[in-house]
Amino acid sequence: ISFTLTLVWVLHIILYMLVRNPYPNGIPISYFLNTAFSWASKEINFALLGVILVGTFAIYLLFCALEGTARLGLRFLIVEIHPLKVGGTYMNSLLFNLSLVLLCVPALVQFCTVAFADYIVLTNAALTFNVFVQNMRFFNYFFEYNIFVFVLLGVMVLAAVFTYCCLRDKNKKTSAGLREKIDRFKEKGQIDEKEKNGKVKKTEATDQPNKQRAEGEAESSDEEVEIIKS
Repeated sequence: ISFTLTLVWVLHIILYMLVRNPYPNGIPISYFLNTAFSWASKEINFALLGVILVGTFAIYLLFCALEGTARLGLRFLIVEIHPLKVGGTYMNSLLFNLSLVLLCVPALVQFCTVAFADYIVLTNAALTFNVFVQNMRFFNYFFEYNIFVFVLLGVMVLAAVFTYCCLRDKNKKTSAGLREKIDRFKEKGQIDEKEKNGKVKKTEATDQPNKQRAEGEAESSDEEVEIIKS
């Protein structure tokens, strides 16, 4: 599911937001998800379906931000600040990382309003982010030439490479750990088997004199019985 949503997002960014004729304010070569959402709302006569689809794609981006925060968090060079660890996260670290995720929400909403501009046309969100924010004196150049979108794609590529390398290293460590545990288990089983065999031999060695003594006593008792009978 994550791979499918990521692939659809990348295709939509390329086809609708980046590839335009003329660039950067021309007509996109495809409206892609905007057309799909409009069709879901109008043709099926169920307007809420388009809202659900938009929410699904937006919340997926929020989960991606949450995953990035959990993996990397805030770093100063190579020093982790308030890392998230399973069973070892303090409350202040949890609140700090939650604040980082909340800081991503305005950027996420702005990105979604640009990505779904033809679907949310004439809404308050479109008026706020696609008109007021994009025409700010300092940021209008960045929005006009999609600088933030290119940065987003670059970060996505770096995150994909980082995740692949980490998973490969993690799988190697997991395999090595499992192999080491199996070897320890085998060694322990061999030691237990040797100890068991040693105990059996020791028991047999201690039982043999007792057995011989019992046989001798039985023979002597048989002789006494024969003497009494005679």
